[in-house]
Amino acid sequence: AEYRNTLSMLAYLWMATVSLDAALRSVSKLPSTPKFVLGSSSRSRRQLLAATGASFDIMSPDIDEYAIGDRTGDPATLVKLVATAKADALVARLLDDEKDQRILITGDQVVTFDGKIREKPKDLNECRAFVQSYSRKPCATVGAICLHSLETGKRTIGVHEASVSFSDIPDDVVDSLIRQDGPTFMKCAGGLMVEHPLLAPYIVQVRHGVDSIMGLSTALLKDLLDELLNDK
Repeated sequence: AEYRNTLSMLAYLWMATVSLDAALRSVSKLPSTPKFVLGSSSRSRRQLLAATGASFDIMSPDIDEYAIGDRTGDPATLVKLVATAKADALVARLLDDEKDQRILITGDQVVTFDGKIREKPKDLNECRAFVQSYSRKPCATVGAICLHSLETGKRTIGVHEASVSFSDIPDDVVDSLIRQDGPTFMKCAGGLMVEHPLLAPYIVQVRHGVDSIMGLSTALLKDLLDELLNDK
């Protein structure tokens, strides 16, 4: 009974740690800055950036990400290429205003599992297979953040990596995830959505930040912003 109580408490603590609200509370707050343009349609990136205290507009880059980079190569190189291509596409649309003092943020993320790069699932069957596989071994996320000053043209880019380990995720839980929120999981690289309340109880360990796994390392964002503004 004591062992079961301990497991129950650990599950509760992980749910509290990995919940969306907890992730938003743990972000790195940003200093007073110019307004941002978030070049992303990702809901989690919007939520994380808002939690830093930043003010921002939203634009979608609308590029063919799959035409960029090598999916069999280095994941860090791939996500930097895609984040840069997104920035280039949006800068071309934003250069009409010479007095624009906003800072453009773009990013990209992939999941790596068993030595292979995973992007967004192609369909619900692949999404289900991705989620089921995370019971077997840990997976990692590799993400890039690119900042571009629309006023000065200066740009900086960095990569963040994190990992997550799961206990055995029962098939009925996977079925419920796909049935309830399959389309949402399909918008996530690797079908990985650690903040989902049905998945959180099976998380054993997170390394290097839940916000990083959710697609925006706010610690890296803060460092890159400092570099951009202080011309280091």
